[in-house]
Amino acid sequence: MPLRFIVMVTASVLATAATMSSAAAQRPGVAQAFDLERRGSYPEAVEAYGKVLHDNPSDVTALLGMERSLTPLGRIQEILPFIRRALAQDSTTGAIYAIGVRTWAQV
Repeated sequence: MPLRFIVMVTASVLATAATMSSAAAQRPGVAQAFDLERRGSYPEAVEAYGKVLHDNPSDVTALLGMERSLTPLGRIQEILPFIRRALAQDSTTGAIYAIGVRTWAQV
């Protein structure tokens, strides 16, 4: 894996972890998905993040979690429909574009 990619994923994990405690307390679906991801249960985390994104397509925390969970499974391209739905709902959030750019760079 290229060092640049590892650095980007690590930064994403750290940024999410820093905000996760307060967000998780308010959003049990995200908290459950994050816990599954943290334990290395990536397929289950993908499913849990998918449920969150079904209800709120532009949830950046869930999109980042989905990105992190799909990466070790070698299934990053599966995030593309979620990114499209997120952008259709909210085309002003730069974080959604950033996730899309990182994904397209890997596909």
